[in-house]
Parts: sequence; structure tokens; C-alpha cells
Amino acid sequence: MMSLWYHPNNGVVVATLTKRNIPQGIYKRLQSRAEKRGRSLNAEVLNILADEDSWDVRRRQIASVLPGLRQLRAENAKAYPKGSRQRGSDTRGS
Repeated sequence: MMSLWYHPNNGVVVATLTKRNIPQGIYKRLQSRAEKRGRSLNAEVLNILADEDSWDVRRRQIASVLPGLRQLRAENAKAYPKGSRQRGSDTRGS
């Protein structure tokens, strides 16, 4: 269940999310995790949701650049085929 609340003092709309029937094991792990980090259970859940949202943004950013990277890789493979480097052509000092 989710509801929205408007706070007239600061003009912010805040969503309230209610989750029921959380398995006991998950609930206990969340409580333990929150205690270790010095947070309330609510703050810990919000932190987890924010982290996941950040990862989702990163995954979309990575997905958007992958086609370009694959194209660059294909172009490099054509320009520098395997085995094209000759022995002794290494110009590094040895």
C-alpha cells in the first residue's frame, strides 16, 4: 500500500509505503543491519531502496554506452587483427 502526504509547512509531498507479511528472517536481518549502522529500521530500508535506485541508474548508463564500446572493439579488431604484431616489434626498452 502506498499513500501520498502533503506537508503544508514545507510544500513537500511524501510517499508512505506500507509492506505487510515480511518474512521473519528478512525482518530480523533488516533489524540487525539497521542496528549495526546505527539507523532506524525505516532509515535502513530507505537507504537500501536509494542504493538500488542508484544501481538501476548506473545499469541504464552502462547499457547506453555498451553499443558504442562494442562498435569500437569491432573497429579495433579489424584495424589490429590477432597475430598482426610481428616479433621484435616491441619498442619498449628491454
